[in-house]
Amino acid sequence: MNKYEVINWLRKTDLSLTSISKRTNISRSTLYNWIEGKEMSDKSYDKLVSIYKKDIRLHKGTLTLKIKDNPMLHNKGVGTEIDSESYIDKLHKIIKYQEKDIEALKKAPAQKLVERELWNNVNEDLLIETEIRLNLKKLDFGRTIKSIEGVENLSRALGYSESFVKYKIYNLGEYERSSDEASIKKFITNDSYKGLMSITKSFFKGLELFKKLVSKDKDYFLETDIQYIAKDGSLVNTKCFNWVDLDFHESHFSVKSKMVIGGPELN
Repeated sequence: MNKYEVINWLRKTDLSLTSISKRTNISRSTLYNWIEGKEMSDKSYDKLVSIYKKDIRLHKGTLTLKIKDNPMLHNKGVGTEIDSESYIDKLHKIIKYQEKDIEALKKAPAQKLVERELWNNVNEDLLIETEIRLNLKKLDFGRTIKSIEGVENLSRALGYSESFVKYKIYNLGEYERSSDEASIKKFITNDSYKGLMSITKSFFKGLELFKKLVSKDKDYFLETDIQYIAKDGSLVNTKCFNWVDLDFHESHFSVKSKMVIGGPELN
């Protein structure tokens, strides 16, 4: 190690010159003078090296990896030395990614609280509870609508009887496979049906990865816009706020959907 390497370290280190000055009792102005090219005394050089020898060597040099006793690495022909600057750069990148992950984790509970608060404050016209059975390997699922509350509101908006809404539009109490044509298809617009199928498929594809990342039961919030076709041919806009309770252990989950009837036209 020589004075040039020490000065180069001063120029590039993440340590502040103030902290180096306090630890070595060398003034900041002197440190700046060295960085600018002025001569460093032997006494000051010895003092810096005695305190920061490891940092300086790490910054400019190589790191020795203790892998000769690790057959998994040794047999792969992994070298025993790597460039320290490259190693530090990689560490900085890893730290940045970890910081982003930590921020995302901090925001997740807050986001969940916002979603739950939104759900709780929806004044729905219709409340539908659905049980979903799924097979993640085949990306297949089926659903059974277990109960409907407020059916009279949708009945009035569509012009159909309450019984018709329950058993013809929603097929209440009957199991429907995803591969079958949904009973609701005839009573909503094509765009609404395509959008609903797209959201559903994306959700279930995401569940396959989601299952690998978590072991506990989870919940999930989802909004959907559906445009119904009334008996007289007019269109009725609705928005559903869906709260999904996942249970991977039982391969099923329940969905509670709060529907609000009316509102602006859907795109």
